[in-house]
Amino acid sequence: MDLKLQSFQTDNSRNTLVPTFGPNNDLMLDHTKGLQTVTSFDELKQDVMKILMTELGMKYLDANYGTTIISRLGSKVNFQSLYEYVKRDVLIALQYLQTLNSTRTDPDEQIKSIDALNIVSNNPMSIEIQVTFTTVGGKSTNTTTVIGAAISSTQTVGG
Repeated sequence: MDLKLQSFQTDNSRNTLVPTFGPNNDLMLDHTKGLQTVTSFDELKQDVMKILMTELGMKYLDANYGTTIISRLGSKVNFQSLYEYVKRDVLIALQYLQTLNSTRTDPDEQIKSIDALNIVSNNPMSIEIQVTFTTVGGKSTNTTTVIGAAISSTQTVGG
């Protein structure tokens, strides 16, 4: 298994950055620095981050997975046009993720509703996507994903 560092998530219960590993970001370091499999609500938060950061068509055997946000960065469009495009792309991706996860048995691995979406861009090479969603099991969280032409990262707040 490939254990190179994939991304970081913020765990507010410990006020620390939690690195995630593996080809599917399915492992993370727990508070003792031991590897732990990501499940349930944490897995859904990572699923949201992954679908937003994956370029559409790049996931093997699933051409509908991902977004085209990265290809829009740096383009000469005004912020309002970029905002509308990214908003539509994010909602389509999250609805697709909702369909993919609908057969899971854990209700905290399924999106019930997308409660808020905020998009921020301070420069043409990166965009910050803030999503608030509620699971079928009733948990709610705010997840912020930053996508840039050269770097992508994620931060999860709440949970």
